[in-house]
Amino acid sequence: MTLEDVVGGVLLVGVLVSAVIIALGLILLIPEGTGKRLLLEQLLSEHAVFIADLPTSLGAVVVGALHGRPVAIIDLGLTLLILTPVLRVAISAAFFAVHGDRRYALISGTVLALLLLGFVLGKIT
Repeated sequence: MTLEDVVGGVLLVGVLVSAVIIALGLILLIPEGTGKRLLLEQLLSEHAVFIADLPTSLGAVVVGALHGRPVAIIDLGLTLLILTPVLRVAISAAFFAVHGDRRYALISGTVLALLLLGFVLGKIT
């Protein structure tokens, strides 16, 4: 199996799983028994979603999703979508390291470190 096959599979699965999770969250936002089209603002107000109730950390997203909170489920899907390309870089770095390609392993490792640093710095600010 080539690197392209593995990376392509990871990206495909990551996008599909994310899409299913986001769709599930959106479906849960729809109030029961309504046959009319509603604006997102109306859906959110139906569920009394306030800024203070939105998950602001990965832990809060996971806990909210486990409790069936629609906005947290959507956030979980979006988080997985964001992490999919990061996983691609990590797989590439590992692949190059295992196959002894030091140059590309170093480049991929550096890109991965910068991505992770961005997440950490983004959390701090």
